[in-house]
Amino acid sequence: MESTLIQQHVQELIRDLSPILSPSAEPSASRRRLVIVGDVHGHLSKLKTLLGNIGFDKASGDHLVLTGDLINKGPDSPGVVQLAMDHGASAVRGNNEDRVLAAHRLLRIGRVPGVPGGDGGPPFEDSGAPLPPDIPYAVSSDFITATQLSEAQVAWLSSLPLILRVGPLRGAVSAPWNAGSVVVVHGGLVPSLTLEEQDPWAVMNMRSLVLPSKETHTGAVREALAKRCRDRWCRRTAFQVTRDEKVDTGLLSHTVSEGSGERTKDTPSRVRDAVPIEAEDGKPWRDAWNETQNLIERPAQRTVVVYGHDARAGLQGQREMDAPKQLADEGAKGPWTRYAFGLDSGCAYGNALSAMVIEPSPDMDDIVHRIEQVN
Repeated sequence: MESTLIQQHVQELIRDLSPILSPSAEPSASRRRLVIVGDVHGHLSKLKTLLGNIGFDKASGDHLVLTGDLINKGPDSPGVVQLAMDHGASAVRGNNEDRVLAAHRLLRIGRVPGVPGGDGGPPFEDSGAPLPPDIPYAVSSDFITATQLSEAQVAWLSSLPLILRVGPLRGAVSAPWNAGSVVVVHGGLVPSLTLEEQDPWAVMNMRSLVLPSKETHTGAVREALAKRCRDRWCRRTAFQVTRDEKVDTGLLSHTVSEGSGERTKDTPSRVRDAVPIEAEDGKPWRDAWNETQNLIERPAQRTVVVYGHDARAGLQGQREMDAPKQLADEGAKGPWTRYAFGLDSGCAYGNALSAMVIEPSPDMDDIVHRIEQVN
């Protein structure tokens, strides 16, 4: 019988990180560091080297956070998961974890031939034959990874939240770290929604926002919306759960009939109508997030997001950024402060693995960050 611990649907949308693990610039605080690492994708040796270069020391108060996609594409997915478990790390569920957990369940219930890892039976073997048409959410490589992970590793992955809320960083006086909240996600967030209102699929998969418009409509956007609906249906089939999935086939027909993909006049006031998609045909959600947060007057009402997933966009780690051209043309002054930091620098494709180290300033009078990389 399947263990009750292995419930691969999302068990927890939001998890709060204990304040004792967050860096603080208060006089009585120790020099704790938060080390947030981008998508590792099974590259255990790079992760070990990166942590070594940083001088990561859990005993001294350092805490490791991973932005999802620990697994797949690289040589040692189980090793990366085990390192995270051994370090007491925090992490969020990425789209690769979600698909591998779906594959694990499909193997478990016999929907696909093979046995999940640790059961001592024949593993899934990729024959090259198409998978059953009703389960395209997971691909062959996901089933291979699912057979490599131990039951304890699967249980740990299935327990991960979609959003890790770090909370305010005590003693921070400078933007962006004086924001009222810092969160970690894999894919992204829709600026107009509260954390509780965010859609699970979008948090793991989104790259862009499309705005309904009768004037513009592209085939790429239509296909992206169709893929979103297909993925959500197949995810529901794999996990046999609807609690966290409101499958929105109506959204596709409505948005396509109205047209989508407008790139101009994307002011923050229109973001509330935006639909998140995985493709890049639209407004990058990070741009919408940065615009929205910079227009909030009180720092305590702003939120910093640290994310992974978007290797094509690459590292987004600098504190300052130019004001968007459209808003600059309307009188907005720059430079602006970045509030969406992307850490997927393409490790899965032979590029560097990146980490953000958030720590007290040398004089313990502020919170600062720096980027560390290993090739």
